[in-house]
Amino acid sequence: MKYFARYRFVFLPLLLLLLCSCASSERMLRLSGSVAAPPKSTRLSAAKWNSPGQITRPLRLDSDLVNLWPIYYRNNDYTSAFWPMFDYDRYGLAIRPFFNREGDDYSILFPLMAWNPAQGDGWSAFAYWRKQSFGAFPLFHIGPEVKYVLPVWYRNHGLYRQLITPLGGMSWDEDASSGIWGPVWWDSDSERHAILPFYYSSLKTKFVFPLFYYNPESVKETPCFSHYCYYA
Repeated sequence: MKYFARYRFVFLPLLLLLLCSCASSERMLRLSGSVAAPPKSTRLSAAKWNSPGQITRPLRLDSDLVNLWPIYYRNNDYTSAFWPMFDYDRYGLAIRPFFNREGDDYSILFPLMAWNPAQGDGWSAFAYWRKQSFGAFPLFHIGPEVKYVLPVWYRNHGLYRQLITPLGGMSWDEDASSGIWGPVWWDSDSERHAILPFYYSSLKTKFVFPLFYYNPESVKETPCFSHYCYYA
């Protein structure tokens, strides 16, 4: 590893290419000192990492057994060949940029595909999945709260629900609902509904255009097809 500073201008373009993988780049940086800390705890969530036979501890990188770095390097904890193309330790391995494993995190041609079987999440191209949801962006998403298959979108948030489509949408719960579908509009909570622009009804105002208008706060009467027609 100590020779890297001498040849940094040779390896820098290659490093910039290989750093495209988040887990792979973290692994490469983690293994670049004399003592390497274990991977992040989020990458070691599987039960096997906490088993009595598995000791999660820093890796010693300075107890050389074979040191032909960067062509080949090996000690009791760590092995690398043509660094940074290949490295291996008890927490995983990397064949950059094709495959990387860091604890429970796996990736193939990152960012094309990555997954974590212990956490139950990952993605492949435009498809993605988690423990309780999955989808393919932007075509569809299926989850416990939000679901959509373009162009229809649905949300279930406890007792409250929403539905949106190109023709309109609505929201509702156990007590009330509101929405609009084309010219039809309503709000049951305020007792208003309409077929725009021809019909409207609320607690105070009602009209059927152009035949009828009624508002009890009106003070002037006007001729109309209805005996109860007024205007404000």
